[in-house]
Amino acid sequence: DNGGGCLIFHAAGFAMWDGDPFTAPNEWEDWFQNDFMRCGVYGYRPRVGLDTEQGAYYWNTWNPTAEPMKVETHDHPATANLGDEFMSAPCEWYEWEKDLFEDEDTTVLLTMNPTPENPAGDDNRPDLAHQIWIDGHHPIAWANNNYNMVYMNWGHNLQSYNLDTGSTTDHSETFSSPEQCQFTLDALFGVAGIDTAYYIEDDADLES
Repeated sequence: DNGGGCLIFHAAGFAMWDGDPFTAPNEWEDWFQNDFMRCGVYGYRPRVGLDTEQGAYYWNTWNPTAEPMKVETHDHPATANLGDEFMSAPCEWYEWEKDLFEDEDTTVLLTMNPTPENPAGDDNRPDLAHQIWIDGHHPIAWANNNYNMVYMNWGHNLQSYNLDTGSTTDHSETFSSPEQCQFTLDALFGVAGIDTAYYIEDDADLES
């Protein structure tokens, strides 16, 4: 309220569902979910053409996968130094209750737009097919126009999950996408009120 800046990552906006799948959780106060985050609770976005049984809603993808990010606007410090599209680092992608595209108080910065040919998520277990997204226009990063804040979905890569072989080749890195790192740093500079952007040119810059 006094002009401070806030970066919100991945599960910071998450509230766990428990029990009745049609009663939304309220672990966060209403102000955080609705006024500040603008997105409401995790999941609970219906999929077109499906009934209310399992798989009828968007929740999250699994396993974490790298996906094309569409830059929705360049008129924001976080996206000013990006092209129109880039490949993300692997992440478990979330969906949210509210339609941020219809919210005049929200500026959607990045979206993910999976297709049957290029789905998000790759968990092929039959009972978890709903964790592979093949359609939808999903907000991945956005800003609340009434506050000095940016939310970004990334932060949960594959890490050491599902490792049957113990091979390090099954791991993934949250900071493996230079453009995603550029977005994160520029968002940080933006909420801090710093005009100078940091440019990542090679792996040495990324490591430093």
